[in-house]
Amino acid sequence: MKRINTLLIILTSFIFSNQISFSQSITWIDSSAFPFSQAYDVSDDGNTVVGEYSVSQPYSHPQAFRWKRNQGFIDLGTLAGLNTHAYGVSGDGTIIVGNAQDNIINVIGRAFFWTDTTGIVDIGTLGGDCAIAHDISGDGKIIVGESEDGYYGILMAFRRLQNGVMDNLGSFCNGCISRANAVSYDGSVIVGYAEYGTYHNAFRWTPNLGLQDLGRLGGYQSEANGVSEDGSIVVGRTDVNHPNGTRGHAFKWTITNGMVDIHNDNVGSAFSTAYSVSADGKKIVGTIDLGGNLHRAFLWTEEDGMKKLEQVFSNIITYGSELRTANKITPDGRFIIGSGYNSATGKSSAYIIDTQSAVNIEDENGSIFSPAEFKLFQNYPNPFNPSTKISWQSPVGSWQTIKVFDVLGNEVATLVNEYKPAGRYEVEFNAASLPSGVYFYQLIAGDFIQTKKMILIR
Repeated sequence: MKRINTLLIILTSFIFSNQISFSQSITWIDSSAFPFSQAYDVSDDGNTVVGEYSVSQPYSHPQAFRWKRNQGFIDLGTLAGLNTHAYGVSGDGTIIVGNAQDNIINVIGRAFFWTDTTGIVDIGTLGGDCAIAHDISGDGKIIVGESEDGYYGILMAFRRLQNGVMDNLGSFCNGCISRANAVSYDGSVIVGYAEYGTYHNAFRWTPNLGLQDLGRLGGYQSEANGVSEDGSIVVGRTDVNHPNGTRGHAFKWTITNGMVDIHNDNVGSAFSTAYSVSADGKKIVGTIDLGGNLHRAFLWTEEDGMKKLEQVFSNIITYGSELRTANKITPDGRFIIGSGYNSATGKSSAYIIDTQSAVNIEDENGSIFSPAEFKLFQNYPNPFNPSTKISWQSPVGSWQTIKVFDVLGNEVATLVNEYKPAGRYEVEFNAASLPSGVYFYQLIAGDFIQTKKMILIR
């Protein structure tokens, strides 16, 4: 009997842990108040989604929205016109950027940022009349997009610094347009496209190198739409040469491998576009063009390649529903947002998919737990000579930094400076080159900051 009870406990634990680990869900972001919605970006923790919805009065037009879990949907307002679009949100969900009509008569679009306290704020232009903000860095400090310049009177890629200065990123030739579509977490890498006269290529921009031409795999154009948190991976669309003519395929670009075609002809289309990539580059989302104004969202993974999103998650969408676009995936690869058709309501609506509704970590005893808070643990051993281990946990994915300082506040080492998914982590600190004494190590993850003391004894 004891053996049977033990077996039942083990079996129950297995079933329970698997239910937690692999439960998935889809939330449709819609309302009886509007007939259409589209989601363009999502905060790192999946709690905030931004996009646009359709309003019928005084005539049909789009307006920007923010949706938050447990709070629902709010309209972001306008500048002075009617049309507004929310395209990007900071990693913590507090700053939203996009484009808003500033005059009902002239219909001029202006780039904006929005916060709870400021509302919509016009961020200016490169000297011309119009501008569009397409993305904001995860830390909320850099805004990127396109703006009419004051010299050529054409749209040029820009980055706007936290102090309000707006830089023209240039193009591949004088008088040629460019556009910035996405930016890395700290704003150091920007991607988009720039013209070479009659054609344009994807670019990757850094402060040191300027515009880097990423090339194309055929035809006349390529465009970069998404970039990983550290800026090392770029995704988008490139022309490819095909016996039946030039086609546009989704691509993945890395520093080591360059541009690689990730399209799959078996998905039933000759054309696809990638829009977003996870921090580790193992998941990419985008849209497949089926022709005749028909589209389907896709998920690409290293293991399975490109598949239609509604087939991957057929277990959580109702019969007759369609996932038509996938515009963003969170850095940890957990949340995917876009738009589709909800058969339950008969509407084209924004959605957010939680690919793993609970984050579970297995500890050293094999037990499953979910981190409820950020926490920095005491290093071990302490005192130490010459190395020690530092561990911490994170309830959500975020950019995380661990640095070591001496008693005077001088930085002596940076142990971690990268995006980390939710989980528990450990890093080793080797102080072989440092003198004996008291040192401090600090974890910074978004607004969370914690510091602990350790002692090095020779």
